[in-house]
Amino acid sequence: MDSFVGARKRDFSFHTELEQFPWFQLEFPISVAVQYVVIVQRIDAEGHQFANVSMTLGDNHAIHGQLSTNPEIAFFSGPSQTGRINVIQCNSTYSGKYFQMQKIGDVFQSLMFAEILVYIDEDLCMAKDCGRSPDPEHYPKPFICD
Repeated sequence: MDSFVGARKRDFSFHTELEQFPWFQLEFPISVAVQYVVIVQRIDAEGHQFANVSMTLGDNHAIHGQLSTNPEIAFFSGPSQTGRINVIQCNSTYSGKYFQMQKIGDVFQSLMFAEILVYIDEDLCMAKDCGRSPDPEHYPKPFICD
């Protein structure tokens, strides 16, 4: 989101309240296909909480408190670890304007992470003249401040 991963709790980028089916959504200006997603976990704590996350892509926007109705393109069972960079391959046969991540489960929980990068299908993107996706060899490295 902002390419900065801070060392202190107040520096991380995304955290929902405790809720059922917490979610995060990106809206693209055009329909895209997603190849893979890079999730950077917080470096101070709580990385293990990133688990049981469904990733969907389609033309329906998220509705608070409900499961996504878009096709699932990936599922991260986890758990992750504090400070870990997770690279998640997606099923790029689906396309849509809304990319969503949502925790699945019967308990109230939070969705949190420090950074997200969503890499779209280069061929589809080039056909729509929206530029090239970044080279997958250049994953972000967490920046640690003292």
